[in-house]
Amino acid sequence: MTGKKEFTVTVYMQNRTGVLNRVSIIFSRRRVNIESLNVTSSEMPGIKKVVFVLSEAEEAMRKIIRQIEKQIDVLQVYHHINSPVSAIVSNN
Repeated sequence: MTGKKEFTVTVYMQNRTGVLNRVSIIFSRRRVNIESLNVTSSEMPGIKKVVFVLSEAEEAMRKIIRQIEKQIDVLQVYHHINSPVSAIVSNN
């Protein structure tokens, strides 16, 4: 298994009771710690944008994303690997 990488996962979901709980249970069952969580309203009424930051191996993250996509009331899931801030260098 490869090393863990930091991911940002953005989930658009219906604003209904229990949806966020079902998604977070997917992480906890796989023993993935959520480093950061942000919930905001989206541009569309009744839709929430939920952003998770977490560390996990890439293959495991693909499986988790597929599970989240199958959830009722989840509309769209995006994810990407975060690049380290130290890699950003300004030339002045």
